[in-house]
Amino acid sequence: RGKDSVYISGGKITIKAAAEGIKATEDTDASKGYTYISGGEITINAGDDGIKAVSSLIIDGGTINIENSVEGLEGTNITINGGKINIYASDDGVNASSDGVGGEVYLKVTGGELTVKVGSGDTDGIDVNGNISISGGTVNTTSFDYDGTASLTGGEVYVNGSKVTTIPNAMMGGG
Repeated sequence: RGKDSVYISGGKITIKAAAEGIKATEDTDASKGYTYISGGEITINAGDDGIKAVSSLIIDGGTINIENSVEGLEGTNITINGGKINIYASDDGVNASSDGVGGEVYLKVTGGELTVKVGSGDTDGIDVNGNISISGGTVNTTSFDYDGTASLTGGEVYVNGSKVTTIPNAMMGGG
């Protein structure tokens, strides 16, 4: 972590952007490009990604409302330990994928509330080009699309309003 990273620990932030709302560097070094949010009230309307981290995106707290975006949260690996996150995206709501920087691709949810709604068509509520691990919190989404494994050992997960006990793997869940 360092100068190429974004850290938010409090305050009230409102962003209206033609491109990304919050973005850590485009650097190709996997040790850079972190975004860490531990508090605050953030509202984003973005023409591209709501919050993007080239490397790791970690959310420990706060209230995040991504009212409009192409992809809501994007990073090589995404960890949600707390907070209240509401996302509307025209493409994928949460997208864990590599930008060629290396590093393990995953989504981990240990706490908090994550609600994802996406547009219709070839869209996914949660799209992970790696593994998903949910051990706490509440996740409400339209669909999951993952390339690795998925484990649900705690918390509550709802897909299109129905509570599930395993994480289904399906594509194109928008609507």
